[in-house]
Amino acid sequence: MIHSDLGADVEYDARSNTYRFQRGEHCETNTSTAVVTAVAEAVDREPTELEPLEERIDSDALDMFFDPDASENGRDRACRVTFPFAGCEVTVNQGRSIVVSAPE
Repeated sequence: MIHSDLGADVEYDARSNTYRFQRGEHCETNTSTAVVTAVAEAVDREPTELEPLEERIDSDALDMFFDPDASENGRDRACRVTFPFAGCEVTVNQGRSIVVSAPE
């Protein structure tokens, strides 16, 4: 397990070329920013080199459902969303994890 610039622990599965970023309890980065950072790390690019996240998903809605205070507002802890972004498949889970399936 490695630690990323995102302030998350990262597990890499070489068989599936999948990265799992688990944000810590004290990580205050909003979810949309965390997704961009996680994908950039997974594909070894700068976040500014990626397409705008808003071209793939409503970043305000992503933050509303998955930011740390969302669970305090009664959001379902089992909530999850999967979408394509920057050539990857991204899954965001309410449990503060981001899974990035990077291209081969």
